[in-house]
Amino acid sequence: IINMWKENSPKMVEKYAEQLKDIISKCISDNIVVENMAHWEPAANDDDWRKVVNEKIWSKKDKDGNIVANKFRPYKHQYESWKTLLNDNKSIVVTSGTGSGKTECFMVPLVHDLTKEQNNDVPRKQAVEALFLYPLNALMEDQKQRMDNYIAFSGKDLKFAVYNGNTPEDENSPKYDNSSLYKNEILTRREIRAIKPNILFTNPSMLEYMLLRKVDSDLFTNELKWIVIDETHTYKGSAGAELAMLIRRVLKACGKTADEIKFATSSATIGSGDEAKSKLKEFISQITGQSQDKIEVIEGRRTDPNVDD
Repeated sequence: IINMWKENSPKMVEKYAEQLKDIISKCISDNIVVENMAHWEPAANDDDWRKVVNEKIWSKKDKDGNIVANKFRPYKHQYESWKTLLNDNKSIVVTSGTGSGKTECFMVPLVHDLTKEQNNDVPRKQAVEALFLYPLNALMEDQKQRMDNYIAFSGKDLKFAVYNGNTPEDENSPKYDNSSLYKNEILTRREIRAIKPNILFTNPSMLEYMLLRKVDSDLFTNELKWIVIDETHTYKGSAGAELAMLIRRVLKACGKTADEIKFATSSATIGSGDEAKSKLKEFISQITGQSQDKIEVIEGRRTDPNVDD
């Protein structure tokens, strides 16, 4: 901290240093481990990924919402995920560390897939085409802005909604608050049932209720194409068995088989080697009901920096 200090007076720096040492000694443990992390390995070149997804979707915005870049290179594991889902027509389980952009591994190709046939003559389908399952409501809220951005970048028309215990029934509900409503978001349960968002964020408990309620039955149709399961490793033991049965009930309600769905799942980093990959494939196959030969494990890898540079 002191080395980065911009104060011009050496005496002031000395005084600040004394105060900082005193503060640190009282509030921070002496046993601090600092790990220097290398960058995630980028895709090999700029041309390959552009052949897979609409490059407009892969964009960045500044703080004012203006697009500042839409041709920057994704990470290798992101590109491999896009290619596996869209070109190879397989499902994926992404296992990578924190901050590696796992969300983009499935959100970008999903938006591309749902918008690729849209034009003036082919409007948005009024049907749920993708289910996102999250173990925690907070994780859904965190993803809404990303989804809204990618839909906006595509230049096409998609709608998404969060359906959980906090979703208001209608505008008269005490829970109703549209102060932070996104452009492509549907807010209430009544609107969800009437307008039918293309993308629905929910959790296993609410999905269970939706399957039981007649008023929600029209949300389950054969237009379902994607099921995204975040933090799949958290579904262990009985929770995993319950999720597996829930997925099968959803597929039955939609008149689909597991092999007709693109499953995109994420998991904590696993051990290295073929045996670890094989066990992870087996686990995802048990959850989704999809055959193991249709599931690919995508690993994020960090670059090997040249320490001599």
